[in-house]
This record gives sequence, structure tokens and C-alpha cells, in this order.
Amino acid sequence: SVGDERRLCAVYEINIGKNMVIWYVRNNPVKSSGNELFDDAARSMLLKLLEDKAALPQPPKEVDELYRGRRVQIIVTGRNGDPSRCTK
Repeated sequence: SVGDERRLCAVYEINIGKNMVIWYVRNNPVKSSGNELFDDAARSMLLKLLEDKAALPQPPKEVDELYRGRRVQIIVTGRNGDPSRCTK
């Protein structure tokens, strides 16, 4: 259901190059959503960005060095999900 989908979130570890392109996606989530299908879909989405060498949006200047050329954890949520729920 849509309510359940909204509650789903998974945390993945990715490496971002200096050009804001993902060059590595850790296979297993850092934090699973508890729903294997959702986790697989989230991983597939990140791997598609990796394969397409699609640049991520440019981060705001004040946090640029936290993302560019770094390993970061990214939260993937269900449709209209609240990422802050994922960190609890």
C-alpha cells in the first residue's frame, strides 16, 4: 500500500567522484528497509546511475567538500517518504 511505501527507506554507501559521478555502490545496504524488494530496487537505481555515469546535482557551495570526491551514505525512500525517519 502507499502508506507502507512511504515508510520504506534504505541507506546505501556510495563513492562520488570529484565530477559528482558515482563510481562505487556498496552491494549491501548500510541500513535495510526490511523489505528485500525495496532494497533491491534502491540498489538497482543507484547502479543505473553508476552505469550511466550520470552526474549528481551539484551540492551547495557550503557543503561541496562533504560530497565531492567522498564516500557518503545516501538515503533512498519510498514515494513521498520522509528521509528523516530513516536515521532514527
